[in-house]
Amino acid sequence: MKNPYGINADGDIAFVDDVERGLACNCVCPLCNKPFRACQGEKNQHYFAHQDASECEFSYRASLLHMVVDYLRYGKLEIPAVVARYMSEEEVMSEGEIVLFDRVERRGDMKSPELHCYLGERRWTLRPMFDKKGGSGTTDKHLLLDLTRFSNPYDSRPHQNLVPTLKSKKLLKWKNYPGVEERKLALRVRHQKKQAAQREATAHRFRVTEPHRRTVRRPAVRSRPAPKPEPVFSFKEEPLPCKFCKRITQPVDAIMTKTSEGYCVCRDCNRERGGDIHG
Repeated sequence: MKNPYGINADGDIAFVDDVERGLACNCVCPLCNKPFRACQGEKNQHYFAHQDASECEFSYRASLLHMVVDYLRYGKLEIPAVVARYMSEEEVMSEGEIVLFDRVERRGDMKSPELHCYLGERRWTLRPMFDKKGGSGTTDKHLLLDLTRFSNPYDSRPHQNLVPTLKSKKLLKWKNYPGVEERKLALRVRHQKKQAAQREATAHRFRVTEPHRRTVRRPAVRSRPAPKPEPVFSFKEEPLPCKFCKRITQPVDAIMTKTSEGYCVCRDCNRERGGDIHG
């Protein structure tokens, strides 16, 4: 990756756009201390290149680490708290604090660098992580400093954004803190006991209460039209004599012969009346 950062004559980080062009920049490589020349062409992005055309693979990493060390030597850093969590259960094992270190020392190479920060007799080990592939394979307690957001120097511009991010954002995370896994296991057991107690309480409540009655919705019954009332015929209770044959008609015969105008329904009377009832 092309490196847009170099070390100027005062020993500070210099951005390629803030210096003069070519060897007049008076900058050196932050990793090998060889002279830099500022490449400020019109087509490509500006960057620093070695005067002897050599290349340093981790030159930009060295620049980024130089910025971090400069801040840690003069600025405060927020050390995160150590919290063991499992689901809704959590326990604070160590409170967070804001520390101004007495001194900062660089250890290791650029593949796996370490920053040893001291405050009196206390020491914190910071391991920078520059990309997603780079992780910490050690098993000792340390603080992981996540610098992956600054992997592209032209987009992230760490000379402007690194210090505000270190002040306001939590880039640190505890790794391999002793006792955390044991506490997580204990919190898991406690969470499972609470869940079992809640299930038992729920089951007991359903046992002592009246069982739930399921309401069955029956289909609506369509109303049928009311039957038409049968015609009611009025008749006299007393038997009536026939006007023709003088026969005494019973009330039931009178109902059946309402239109007979007082005649019975025998064939003789019907024939006499002109055959209106029987054809």
